[in-house]
Amino acid sequence: MNAPLVTVITSYYNDQAFLKDAIDSVLAQTYKNWELILINHASTDSSRDIAHSYKDERIKHIDLHQNYGATGNFLAHTGLKNANGEFIKFLSADDILKPNALNTLLQAALTNQADLVFGNLEFIDIHKNLLGKNWFEHHYPILGDEIAYLQALLQGTSPLPFPGNFIRKKVAEQIHLDCSIILNADMRNWAEILLNGGKLCFVKEPVVLYRIHSGQMCSVHAYDNIIKRSAFEAVRFIKVFLQSSLSVNKIKELLPLDPYAQLLTETDSLLVPFVLAHHVAYHTKNIFYRWSARLALADILDNPILRTAIEQKFSFSIKNIRQEITENPIYLSHNQPIREASFSTLGYYFFRKLFSIILLRDYRHKNNFLKKR
Repeated sequence: MNAPLVTVITSYYNDQAFLKDAIDSVLAQTYKNWELILINHASTDSSRDIAHSYKDERIKHIDLHQNYGATGNFLAHTGLKNANGEFIKFLSADDILKPNALNTLLQAALTNQADLVFGNLEFIDIHKNLLGKNWFEHHYPILGDEIAYLQALLQGTSPLPFPGNFIRKKVAEQIHLDCSIILNADMRNWAEILLNGGKLCFVKEPVVLYRIHSGQMCSVHAYDNIIKRSAFEAVRFIKVFLQSSLSVNKIKELLPLDPYAQLLTETDSLLVPFVLAHHVAYHTKNIFYRWSARLALADILDNPILRTAIEQKFSFSIKNIRQEITENPIYLSHNQPIREASFSTLGYYFFRKLFSIILLRDYRHKNNFLKKR
């Protein structure tokens, strides 16, 4: 029987209230061929003592002596460098794996020859009480194939539940882990894997208990920082699309209603970057995506060979982009994200938090009702 090694990567910073639950859930897995990498992000509480109290030889410890703040891909990169597994499972220090999680996710990956698997999540409160909701039924239903998720990501939202992730290591090693972004880090990673042709599959069975509490990065308390970072992160994120190497057939699937995309023939592969940049510049709501796409269009049209081909194929020239810039100017300022950033960008974070608040409210109402009976 094929029993690939699975590497679970958990980073922690001052997670003394939750870390033991996460580690114990890995130890309790029915699938036994795993290793656990615990990355201490310079904790100042007893988290490190809790982590190092475990003597299982399958557990590796990495102690960082400097804290880099909210890190996005930085700690993921650290974990991947030290991983020996064929598959990777990123587990947050405040979440809990269900006992059959690794086996369920692994079998889905092997059966479907998938590079990226997402299992369902059950929501729990800070005390591990089930809130009666799960991701696919009550948050984001499964959309369909890889193209459907690329279309969602292109609009700036991700229906993919990060805590349910399970990734083929060789695929994770082929993408660029952009360490400059935090909020969009997972979205960027999923987009690049799918743009590179990665195969996606889902497990409807809950595999992770996703804990809702006020200390999470997606908390409403982080609103101000999210606003400040949204412009920079949007520009960094959309580059993964604008710099991708999609085929003609793939761009037609991705943009089925785009007239330029549907004009492409098999001999027009060099025009695909223009079509994608044009679509983002003219047909997306996020002003920072549009701004980035305008820069990409300017670079493309600066090439005399491409400029001639684009004029012949689409009757689009540098005059058109100049006209667009003049008639629909984009003004960037520190208040711009509040005024004009699309719901799909900021709403992605706050919908998650609002959903969490509703879950906790419903749970408390139900609990109070039962006590009164």
